[in-house]
Amino acid sequence: MEEFDKACFDDDLKEVLTNEVAKRCKIEKMADLEISVALEPRVAPAEAFVVRLRWTSYPSGLPSLKFLDGILGGDSNPKAWPTGQGMRAPSLDSCMHWTLEGHGLHPEWNSVASYRLDVEGNVLRQALMFLRQWFDNEYTGRHQ
Repeated sequence: MEEFDKACFDDDLKEVLTNEVAKRCKIEKMADLEISVALEPRVAPAEAFVVRLRWTSYPSGLPSLKFLDGILGGDSNPKAWPTGQGMRAPSLDSCMHWTLEGHGLHPEWNSVASYRLDVEGNVLRQALMFLRQWFDNEYTGRHQ
């Protein structure tokens, strides 16, 4: 892993932790290019979800999005996933334009600039904003 990637990630994380994005969720660095985010849907504040975002290259790569089991911590429990547009709990992946998994499901997205994160800005903040918008507008419940 490039030192440049780590430095960019750490700089972006530091900025995110000081702005409005961090006030609606709990963000924790788990590894060099990986964070966990604990957040609740606007319409169901009693429901808590833990998301792991992991990059293999930063800022040029797409993050992998996984939901973690709040008790066991693993990423293989479909019940840790929310339901709503783009979430595929039984497959343990998401069909979202800003995720690595989404581009794996739709390789044609790789050639469309509007289906990628803008690497000119704070990529981590963009990913968190997409996630927050999804929870505010698309969330329909917890997978059973």
